[in-house]
Amino acid sequence: MTPKTWKLTAYTVDTFTSVVAEDADVTGVIVSNTDLLNDAVVVIRHGTGDISGTKLIPAGEALRLNTPTLRTSAASPLQAKADIAGVVFTASGLAVA
Repeated sequence: MTPKTWKLTAYTVDTFTSVVAEDADVTGVIVSNTDLLNDAVVVIRHGTGDISGTKLIPAGEALRLNTPTLRTSAASPLQAKADIAGVVFTASGLAVA
């Protein structure tokens, strides 16, 4: 296993997009709202299960999601969506070789 960080900065608003879609153990997720004027509503899911609930990220703020280790794969990716542009999703963990 190799330490790795995944970052999602480009996505279609209100559409789930994969943050991690490879064999990995994701141990942390940080959601940053880089828009300084508008709050963002985000949802994170693993496979088809919602793991975050709907979260409000205030303008210019970040949130670390406390989740258990998530085993991801192409069939069960970690995905995210936001209702505005300018949100950055960062996941960290171990890539499985």
